[in-house]
Amino acid sequence: MEHSNVENVGAISFDLDDTLIRYERSPGELLRVCFSHLDLEPIFSVEEYYGRYDEFAETCDSMAELRSECFATLAAENGYERQLGKDVAAVFDDERDQSNVTLLPSAARLLDELAREYRLAIGL
Repeated sequence: MEHSNVENVGAISFDLDDTLIRYERSPGELLRVCFSHLDLEPIFSVEEYYGRYDEFAETCDSMAELRSECFATLAAENGYERQLGKDVAAVFDDERDQSNVTLLPSAARLLDELAREYRLAIGL
């Protein structure tokens, strides 16, 4: 690994989702499960969620809070009660299996290379 301008690296941070790992069930699949579980037609799309994600990431302290606030807002903007969006978020959190993931091949190679020179850790 070439590190011409890297002298005192204290930490390297990566976004986990779709950078290092891929969930076996996509957010779109999970939303379909949520709507079905609550006996609802889709009240917003996964594209709407993706489109608003950054807005809520700036103000929320956890993924559960982000989804709850984002889904409630999307529900309200689409003519539904905010609580219905919060209900969808609660089912989403219950259904999301954090262990049902695949390490992306390019991520594995990158992490192996970095591990030769740096200590690696995952923050929780």
